Amino acid sequence: MNQQLKNDKEYRKYAFDAVDILLENNASIIIDLEGAKKVMVPFIDIYCQTFRDDLVSFEDLVLTGFAWQRVYRGELIYRCIQVKEPPHADSEIELNREILLDMVSHYNKRGMYGLKSADFFGGKDGADGYIEFEKPFITGYRGYPLGDDGVPVANYPKEGINGQSKYFPLEVGYCMPDQMGYHLGMSGCVARFPYDIDVIIFLEDKNHIVFK
Repeated sequence: MNQQLKNDKEYRKYAFDAVDILLENNASIIIDLEGAKKVMVPFIDIYCQTFRDDLVSFEDLVLTGFAWQRVYRGELIYRCIQVKEPPHADSEIELNREILLDMVSHYNKRGMYGLKSADFFGGKDGADGYIEFEKPFITGYRGYPLGDDGVPVANYPKEGINGQSKYFPLEVGYCMPDQMGYHLGMSGCVARFPYDIDVIIFLEDKNHIVFK
């Protein structure tokens, strides 16, 4: 990326513009929770939540800005589930597992979402855990982000967008763009449970091919 930023003027302009759009208006996704008002979650907390007070590198900002552009264009689609509390540290395996098991039990009793299973194992096997559904989870997607002017932007066809993914690798707490890119590249999806929020965000690349 450094060489491309140095040598490719068009790429450099797109990268700087993407970062400006991400940061200037605190680019956020808008979440409609059942029985609750809309909640806005800063996209940088989803895609690039750094460890404590660590500085974010410019490369990470560029990757996050590029991902935001994909949300803006409706290529990276999302859906959310509210859970009983924000996540704990990775070392608190049983506490985080309990949040996920409570989520499965609570919504299955209400006949919602078609949750099959979930688990937290704290960073082993390439992810912090997983969440699995009986059917593709993201259906009729009509999400919308805040645009570069801070105004919500519709980015979907009238009939909505259907995802394909049923199994989502889970990243809890701090998470960087390389981890997000790995899951989106390998699985076409990822579930994000950032610190300080009681919502899990499911992201899916609608262009990813799922081999069945």
